[in-house]
Amino acid sequence: MWKCQTCSFSNDTTLTNCDLCDANRTTTSTNTNTNTDTTNIDTTNKDEEEDKLSVNSSDDETDGKLRPENSSDFLLPPPPSTITVGTLTNVSPLGIGTLPLSVTYNLGSRPPTSEFRELVRYAVEKGVGWIDTADSYGRGEDQGELGYAENIIGEVIRDMSMRSTSNPSTFDSMSLRTRFGTKSGMSLISPDRWSPKKLLPSTVRSTIVQQRDRLGVNTIDLWSLHHVDSYTSEELEGILTVISSCQDEGLISNVGLCNATVEQVEKAMEIVRVAAVQNRYSVFDRTAEREGQESWGGGGVKRKEVGGEGKKWGGKRGMIHFCKENDITFFPYGCLGGVRRRNGKEDSDIISQFPEISTMAKGKGVSPEVMILAYYRQKFPQTLCLIVGCRSVGRVDELMKVGEVMFTEAEVEEIDRCGGGGGGGGGKNNGDWTCGVCGFLNFKSRSECFKSNCYGKKRFN
Repeated sequence: MWKCQTCSFSNDTTLTNCDLCDANRTTTSTNTNTNTDTTNIDTTNKDEEEDKLSVNSSDDETDGKLRPENSSDFLLPPPPSTITVGTLTNVSPLGIGTLPLSVTYNLGSRPPTSEFRELVRYAVEKGVGWIDTADSYGRGEDQGELGYAENIIGEVIRDMSMRSTSNPSTFDSMSLRTRFGTKSGMSLISPDRWSPKKLLPSTVRSTIVQQRDRLGVNTIDLWSLHHVDSYTSEELEGILTVISSCQDEGLISNVGLCNATVEQVEKAMEIVRVAAVQNRYSVFDRTAEREGQESWGGGGVKRKEVGGEGKKWGGKRGMIHFCKENDITFFPYGCLGGVRRRNGKEDSDIISQFPEISTMAKGKGVSPEVMILAYYRQKFPQTLCLIVGCRSVGRVDELMKVGEVMFTEAEVEEIDRCGGGGGGGGGKNNGDWTCGVCGFLNFKSRSECFKSNCYGKKRFN
């Protein structure tokens, strides 16, 4: 580098004339007035140039190279650290699911109650934003374990939160950073199979009160109706009317719907304020983000109802986009493979199914699971609250790394091309097959339908 004797600008050694004032490298000006005028004029240009260099320097510190505008290699802005869920503000978008702590799967028995309790406590201390559970999380109602998980979580709330001033017999979970959501409307019928359990208008309120009491709180942060897609429109209307009354009564703060279609959510929004939807979403099944002829379609376009008496709505495609447009939080379940992964289904393992994701994660110094969770957040930063099943405190620590991962546009697009079951195709996975029982689009490697509660088989012709 050499310093111009006319304007004091620092130039690259390869230049013979100043890049700012064009003075020759070896020329020394003797005209003081001229130099002063030049300096006054050029100092402004110099300041502008220094501003440009300052911006470039900041970029250089980020990734070690100068990047042109609109480059696909430019790091995308990180998603916000908190989101809003209905009436709940400043909620961390990372949560844990307690189903693996409550039931027994083929890969091992559930952990002892003491470990369950300690994991929930640890998650709350670490600032995990959400803990998800349900009254059916246990070994089944027939074995006297209705509310097993809720009872344990309630013990933690009582130990860690302040006693409610309005009702001293309960505790104020709002004194904790973590929010708690529970559900009802599902039954465990075997160690790895579930079945919808329809609630009735006459039983909804008592069910909610029992769940609230097990959690030991004045008000449930988020109460969700499970398996909404098992209800007819008339049944759903009757249930939601009672749920709305429970919300007005203060038993629940926010209402959610699980396994719902767009049409059902639209119907529910006419009766109650819907704060959340919990549907399946992952790189294995992108139904919730797919748009097209059968998507939610904007503009209030409805799809046809199918069947006769007891007909159900169809159409879970585009649910994430619908939620975004209506300020509803989307809670994806099974985002790392879910139950099928825990049952040893090889086609639900991110590492074996998507080696390119593993390679990218290795370059970022994180596990493939952490990176894919960060990818979901990057795609839908204000809309998603991630729920990940946990069985150890190590899993909680891993979850807290999600916010540290950053992506370029090109990296997001590369992951976009992975997977795709559930409509819309999966790019490289030619030969995907449609289930003859439920119509779900499956990867060609699967012999059994991936859709929950459907056990259709691939037909080999």
